[in-house]
Amino acid sequence: MTYTIPDEPTPSTLAKLAVRPMWPLFALMFVNTGVSWLWFIANSFFQGSPYLKKEVAWIALGLAGSCLGVFAIATALSQGFIDESMIPYLLIILTVWKLGISYKIFVLQNNSFELFEYFQESVSNGAIPFIAMVIIFQQISLYQLLPSYIYLVLR
Repeated sequence: MTYTIPDEPTPSTLAKLAVRPMWPLFALMFVNTGVSWLWFIANSFFQGSPYLKKEVAWIALGLAGSCLGVFAIATALSQGFIDESMIPYLLIILTVWKLGISYKIFVLQNNSFELFEYFQESVSNGAIPFIAMVIIFQQISLYQLLPSYIYLVLR
């Protein structure tokens, strides 16, 4: 019988690509939700997080809630229940939803990352891919590339 810590990660062969979970959280704030959540999943895989399934489930819940929120806003607007001037305020609720989900994922991932960092010799610097993403996504206008519904879900 071997002793294991419940939060102990089992790093993948790509463990050297794992970054601190704060970087995907920063990507949520400065890039967009889609990139952030993909980075959270990749980072969880790289570090071998024991919570990978929970993190993916939270992201699925976040996507479902975002889709439902955008659909509800679009439906309420088309039925005349709300005025166009209310949309920016309703989008704040959607933003808070995404922040809450992302923070939950951050907390889950950070728990096992501290053990991962302790046992690994080094951890990648997340600032470099983060800065690259910020620069790239400032040059790309996703609003023009994606349908408005998908843009609002992933924004």
